[in-house]
Amino acid sequence: MEKQHIIQTRDGKDLFATLFIPKLPNGQTVVIGAGAGIRRQFYGEFAGHLCQAGYLVYTFDYRGVGQSKPSTLQGFSA
Repeated sequence: MEKQHIIQTRDGKDLFATLFIPKLPNGQTVVIGAGAGIRRQFYGEFAGHLCQAGYLVYTFDYRGVGQSKPSTLQGFSA
């Protein structure tokens, strides 16, 4: 099962994340931090595979990437 999350940073910015919840958890968690400005959805298939193996998996968009990107980057501070 996939569940969408919004994580609010200390300075009030929103980071968008997806939580993959396994049917039969193995007690382990994997956090996938995408590299080089890639959106979290890129890792969806991989996260789904880990989830089927029992892992609780988080993927997220860094600031300025994907849904965590503001409407304009003018004045944006990462």
